[in-house]
Amino acid sequence: MSQTRVWPSLLGKWFWACWAVGVWACATALLAAELLAADGATPAHPRVNMAICYELDPRWPQRPADVQWGDMPGIAVSDKDEIYLFTRANPPIQVYDRDGKFLRGFGQGLIGSAHYIRLDRQGNVWVADVKDHVVLQLTPEGKLLRTLGTRGEPGCDETHFDKPTDMAITS
Repeated sequence: MSQTRVWPSLLGKWFWACWAVGVWACATALLAAELLAADGATPAHPRVNMAICYELDPRWPQRPADVQWGDMPGIAVSDKDEIYLFTRANPPIQVYDRDGKFLRGFGQGLIGSAHYIRLDRQGNVWVADVKDHVVLQLTPEGKLLRTLGTRGEPGCDETHFDKPTDMAITS
């Protein structure tokens, strides 16, 4: 005696019915959008443009010929409106005023591979060096104040970092 399987045939019918309704809904929505666009009608809700517009100033900054640019993983702005560029070229830390005039550069021979830069409340410069596995604290003029981590030795303990990429400064 053979038994008839009702559920698979019903499920198949439900699937095709849902598929047909979905196709109909998509086609209706596309047709409505085409008709609205053809009429020049605008939606009732306001349009919000989230794009940020920038204007390029080809004169900013005025980089001296002997100052190089490379990959630039970090930029910081001081309370004095000095712009610190952290670049993978020489000098790795370049400081410009708000008008783009080059003020100073430092960090040659001190930084293996730039990754991030921050400034603390006292104006000191903090940089993450992923190649040498250290975080450095420098004065705004470039004098080394402190080295966190052990230069050239990756690790994960109290005296080593493994490719530090950022830092948090609390004071």
